[in-house]
Amino acid sequence: MAYRLNRRFIKRTLIILVVPTCAFIFAWLGIRNYVLHKVIDFVEAKFRTKYNAELTIKENSFTGFAKLSLIGITIVPDNKDTLFEADTLVVEPSLTSILAGHIKLNSLSASKLRVNLFKNDSIINYDVFFHGRSDSTDLKNTTKDYGVLANTLLKNAFYYLPFDLNLEYVELTTNINGKKELAVLSLLKHRNTVEGLLEDSTQHKTWKIEGEINRSDKTFGLKFYGLNDKETKSLPFIGAFASAQLYFDTLFISLDKNKFSSDVLSLSGKMSAQGLMIQHDKISKDEVL
Repeated sequence: MAYRLNRRFIKRTLIILVVPTCAFIFAWLGIRNYVLHKVIDFVEAKFRTKYNAELTIKENSFTGFAKLSLIGITIVPDNKDTLFEADTLVVEPSLTSILAGHIKLNSLSASKLRVNLFKNDSIINYDVFFHGRSDSTDLKNTTKDYGVLANTLLKNAFYYLPFDLNLEYVELTTNINGKKELAVLSLLKHRNTVEGLLEDSTQHKTWKIEGEINRSDKTFGLKFYGLNDKETKSLPFIGAFASAQLYFDTLFISLDKNKFSSDVLSLSGKMSAQGLMIQHDKISKDEVL
């Protein structure tokens, strides 16, 4: 008798588990293309209304149950240089987030990405992505709150960061008031572990990146150090954006806690360095150790 009851219990349990699962799979396969196009339309419209930029995706298709292939992606701010180009992105979004109309990635792999940052006096092709769109009538009343800005950047960085990430070739170019720099980034992230290379083509220097990033806890600990020669050189792009030079043999930086309350951002972390030198004309004409 007990044996029969056990068999009935197992059978009913299997039916309860299998039937809804199969129903979800068939439902998802039936609506996923519709959901995909709706999400892409929503994101493209958001770029237009919030950032005054044109997001274009030439081709999109599913290559698995939930894995997407996006081909020919560009982001072009109005009347400005192209900010971003990608030949192919393969992404696996979170199903729960995409059904809710949001974008959150489980994995992303890509090769041949190009990021181009341009600034010539007041003509800037990236500033709107930090500050959002502002109407000219509100500019006089606009003040910068760096705590809010930093919190927004941190929040978005951790939210959109995939659990697994594989960037094989990311070309980073800057042209800041005539100062041009070029570097190539390769980055691999599996769950919390991160490793990568930053090849500075301008100074012919390669930097190693390794450490951990925890998306759930919103913390990280990363180590940077130079390879391929013993000569200390400045980290790329710092001079163009901060009018400073940052030299080091090894640099470790971590974010252990962050809290945002009443428009105040509190950060707790560590930083250590070997061979650290900073050069900024407002501090000193010579390097500061």
